[in-house]
Amino acid sequence: MKTLHRILVAVSVIALYIILKEFLEIYTLTRSVHPIFGYATLLAIAGFTYYFILAPIVRIWRIPVAYGPARKKEEIPALLQRRIVHFRSNTFLQNAGLNPGELPATEEGYRQALDTLQAEMERIRERYVTRLFYSTSIAQNGFLDAILIFSASVNLIREIFTLYNGRVSNRDLLIIGRKVYYSIAIGGSEGIEYATDEIISKLTSDGLRGVPFADKIFGSVADGFVNAVLLTRISLITENYCRMLYIQSDRDLIPSSRIILKTARRVTADVRDQLGRALKGLGQRSWEKARDYAQYAANPIRYVYERVAEERPARERDESRLRILKDVLSLSLYPFGYLTGKLWKRESTS
Repeated sequence: MKTLHRILVAVSVIALYIILKEFLEIYTLTRSVHPIFGYATLLAIAGFTYYFILAPIVRIWRIPVAYGPARKKEEIPALLQRRIVHFRSNTFLQNAGLNPGELPATEEGYRQALDTLQAEMERIRERYVTRLFYSTSIAQNGFLDAILIFSASVNLIREIFTLYNGRVSNRDLLIIGRKVYYSIAIGGSEGIEYATDEIISKLTSDGLRGVPFADKIFGSVADGFVNAVLLTRISLITENYCRMLYIQSDRDLIPSSRIILKTARRVTADVRDQLGRALKGLGQRSWEKARDYAQYAANPIRYVYERVAEERPARERDESRLRILKDVLSLSLYPFGYLTGKLWKRESTS
């Protein structure tokens, strides 16, 4: 086990070196256009890091420490009692129509509270995983992927702790942080590669190989799905910390790759269906305007997402995904204006 840990650390250090190298390439490229543009890029990255990473980390730290899983069976009854008492002040349970003050201090009462919170938990996971799928498939850069994964992980963890009305101990928080670190530094596993190959084969089986720049689009989709799987893993681990009453070791908190992949497929199923429809329409399109084709060639996957964003949503769930996609497109097209607007809104509401 120690040997495997050392290998993971070594590989992650190499991966972080590559990420840092890609950051320097971004800065060098923008600075070659004009020094002011280079400094503006650094300022935008700093603003993004502050708003989407540093501020949420501080908010996580301020959440009261709740009660992590017991490691001895005789501690379960006392932990169950404490968690039920803790749930009685949970605003999400109140808003869901459940009277948390009447929850019995039993396993049945505890399960009732968890079942009520689960629907909101799924909405939180779907929102962040979908957003990361879109944004990292557009970014197409290791450094930007790392920033986006870090941001999504921190904010997702914060919302999960807020939902369950408390965070884990500092020790457990560091363990979760290590999982986030490996997700940033290491881009996948055999299970993820299998699922990615499955998605690509599904898209290609629909006769989409004739789409211009198809390989580039499929590569972007694969990149987005890999990161969506990694974030799904982090969400499930964090959720287990907040739900499980007893564990024999920290390994019990880590879901199997089958559960992770099944959850990620379910969350991203509608997104992949939207992509399939947009790509079919793209394959049948005759390019009348050279300008449109030039925009498509510059970033094919973003062009495809723009076509997806033009669709009229048929369900409330589709409308929610559409809002996420439009927000991601706004960030990718106008990063400076997007960050300025977010920072201004934060200052005006604080």
